Amino acid sequence: MYPPACPYGDDIMILCRSRQEAKAALEQTKNILEDMLSFKLNSKKAKTARKSQAFKFLGYLFGSGYSDYKMPRPQAVKAFKTKVRKVTRRQQPKAMSQIVKELNPVIRGWGRYFVYGKSKRVFWQLDCWIRDRLKAYKLKKWSKLSYQKIPGWRFEKLGLNSLYGLLKQQRPELFLVKGQR
Repeated sequence: MYPPACPYGDDIMILCRSRQEAKAALEQTKNILEDMLSFKLNSKKAKTARKSQAFKFLGYLFGSGYSDYKMPRPQAVKAFKTKVRKVTRRQQPKAMSQIVKELNPVIRGWGRYFVYGKSKRVFWQLDCWIRDRLKAYKLKKWSKLSYQKIPGWRFEKLGLNSLYGLLKQQRPELFLVKGQR
């Protein structure tokens, strides 16, 4: 009758049109999870929310205003920056190509997870921040170079993945110019 339960798939969001539908859906979900699947529903975490109020779910911030949106939460961006900082620490004796090789899986993983949200601006800002981190790493090794003398294309030549490039690849409809839409 029901598909086999997945023990790590414990996050669920049900969208309803009215408060009554939401309460009925929550009750039905609770019955299915607890009676049929023997899972315990955490009453502190289970809640109903209005569409007009922003809510957090699986690293995203959902909300509505001028239009509906889904974007990476600030905590997710902060965690990503922490991972990048760990890889790009300036005290390590590694070549730039090795740093890029270690950084690429972090960028691809985070970017592929958040590519389907409203993340164009966040991706652009993080790409600039990552390039600045790499420039600072390079300057620490070669103190004779000035900060402005390292163009961003050099990192692309080393094979650095770009969040913005990943967004262009996965969602090209976001980058159409006027007249192409």
